[in-house]
Order: sequence, then structure tokens, then C-alpha cells
Amino acid sequence: MWLRTKREDKGQKLDWVVVWPLISFLVALIAIAVYGFQPDALAAWTVWPPGVTAVIWLIVPLLRRPSTWRKIALIPVVPWVAFLLAYGDEWRAIVPHSVPSTELHVVTLNCAGGMLEAVREAVDTGADIVLLQESPGPDELQDLVADLPDGYSVVSGIDASVIARGDLTVVLQEQNFTMVRFSRGDDLQLDIVSLRMVPPVLRMDYWNPNCWRAYAEDRRRHRAELAEIWTAVDKVRSERPLILGGDFNVVPVRNVTALLEHAGLQDAWSAAGRGWYATMLNSAPVVRIDRIWASGELRPKLAKVKKTKYSDHRMVEAWFDVQR
Repeated sequence: MWLRTKREDKGQKLDWVVVWPLISFLVALIAIAVYGFQPDALAAWTVWPPGVTAVIWLIVPLLRRPSTWRKIALIPVVPWVAFLLAYGDEWRAIVPHSVPSTELHVVTLNCAGGMLEAVREAVDTGADIVLLQESPGPDELQDLVADLPDGYSVVSGIDASVIARGDLTVVLQEQNFTMVRFSRGDDLQLDIVSLRMVPPVLRMDYWNPNCWRAYAEDRRRHRAELAEIWTAVDKVRSERPLILGGDFNVVPVRNVTALLEHAGLQDAWSAAGRGWYATMLNSAPVVRIDRIWASGELRPKLAKVKKTKYSDHRMVEAWFDVQR
């Protein structure tokens, strides 16, 4: 809605573009608090990356009267820059990077309802470990691995699967995750979890209170589901380093992932991410729901997101040094 008010003393109209920066300034201060505390009640807002929120509130006034905008542009810029520095990952998109020489290369990809071509695309990266979600069936995966060079193994799960260049042993399989033990000779042994959590809420009717309630309930549901997965994994994990990754279907908010941080895991992207961070949708990525976490013995050297040809998700790649 265009915001206009009358200035009766001069009989002139004050255009909305003059008032917008003042409103934007206040919203920036609120956003700093909201993204800091991440309350469930405002999950409908914080589902969007900080950069999306900032751009909307900074760029809209440029649509009209740029000369007027330039006079008052600095009013909202300072708090929004502070907001992005505190919570945004957009700066990583412009940082130069190159693929490091490391001991372990891990990829995770949602296969868009069982697309075998998507699996091949993930394997073709040359990764040591490939985590798959919405994976093809066991027969298709076995046939694919049979065509790969010697040394590859596969464990097919109900929804989540693992392909690796080494030996795999099933530890635990549930509807929403598969846990395996990985061995590559005597030099590298890991516990690996590939997961896919329940699909998220996708609503844009923000004028409807039910929309906000739906996002809040969705946030609580994902927190409970991740807690269930971690409880099951923690009971059977060994002393080996652990990789836990896949399609979380929830953005990386601390009131959901805090239990992983408390367990000593770190998000590879948060530690070493470079390039654009979002993984969904593949054609226009705005949210980061696909992630790779690892225990402290695995030191991330680089994490990046790569556009795919056959999936509606982008894949996440991470390179690790192994501390023994």
C-alpha cells in the first residue's frame, strides 16, 4: 500500500518514500532482536534469510523518486548493515575460494523423488561419501554402484541412503534417517547419518493469523523430530568421528539445532562456507535447508552449494581434514 499523508500547512503531499526509511529503520531494530532470539511465534518471518529481509526494506524506496531517497538513504542503512553483519551469510558469495586438498569429500543431495540421474550427478563429483534423500530404490542404487569403479558401497534406506568409496555397515534405519559405519582400510573410520526430515510449511498468506501459527507449529515439529533422531543416533554411535547431513527441511535456527552444537558437531557451511548458500529451490535458491554437520575431529576446509541438473534442490559439498 502506498503510504501518503497530507501536510496541511503547505498543501503538499508527503510521498510514502519519505516515510518508508523511517519505518525501515524501526523494522531493522526489530529484526535484530527477532533473528537473535528466533521465537517460534515469528518463525514465518525468520524462515527467510537475513539478506532477503534486508533487501526488501532497503530497495523498495528506489522504485520511486530516487532523488528524494538519496537525501535520507542513510537513515535505515546503518541498522540493516549491522543486521546483515550479525546474521547474514551473503558476504560469503563474493569471497574467492578454491577446492582444497583434503582427506575427505562429502556431498548431500535430495534426489527429487528418486531421480537416478541426480544420484549420478552427486557421485560424479568424486566425493568419498554421498548422502542421498528421496533416494531411488535399492535395486536401482545397486545397479548404479555396480557400474562404478571397485571400492564403492551402498546402503539403501527407506528415504535416506548412503553411497561411499569404502565399506559400509548398517547401524540403524528409520523412516527419516539411515545410519551406517564407514571404513576405508585402517586409516579412516566414521559414523554417518543421512536424514530427511518432514517437509516444511510453504505459505505466503502473511495477513492470515493461521499462517503464522502454521509456521510456529512447523518449527516446533522439526525441533522435536531432530531431537528424536539425535537421541536414537547418540545411543548407538561409536567413538568414531560423525557426519550427519541431509535435507533438514528447516532453516538453520539455533533453537532447532542447538542440541547438535551441544554435542560437539558443527555446520560445515557456517565454519567454511563460500559462494551462495541457499539450496532450495534449485532454480531460485532462497533458503538453506540442506546441510552437513560433523564432529570436532573433522575440520571443514571448504563448503559450497552447487546447482544441479536433475533435482529441485542444490547439492552441498564439504571438504574436511581428519584430526586423529
